[in-house]
Amino acid sequence: MGNKLSIGKVAKAAGLSPKAVRYYEERGLLAPRPRTEGGFREYEEADVKRLLFIRRAKELGISLRQISDLLSCWPDTSCAMTRPALKKVMRERLGELDAQIELLSNLRSQLKSELADIDRRPLSDHSQGFCSCLGDVSQMISIQEIGKRKR
Repeated sequence: MGNKLSIGKVAKAAGLSPKAVRYYEERGLLAPRPRTEGGFREYEEADVKRLLFIRRAKELGISLRQISDLLSCWPDTSCAMTRPALKKVMRERLGELDAQIELLSNLRSQLKSELADIDRRPLSDHSQGFCSCLGDVSQMISIQEIGKRKR
């Protein structure tokens, strides 16, 4: 076998904290490592590569559950099973991002519209219990009204 690495060295090599390495081990994303007589974990280069895969997947917004599913289909010698599963997860992630982009685009349009309208609205006296900066908010439906409508 190759050189044994301490948790600090494996964490640094993977660009993670030792706490993250322990967490991934607790979650089953990394196999429990053998310990020295002093109780320290011993890692190998393969663990660094696995942690780099986990880190990159997290950077792409892939959930730990999905990463766990991907890691469970890792055969010892080939990506033949992992690649289709990874592509499926990435397509799902792209769909989620597209939906988020659409929501953010709508919010951006609303904010631009409100910003353009804010100076056209009359000033209000806050002592009367309202602010007209966002328009006539009295036309908005309250949460209580929504609850009554569902009954």
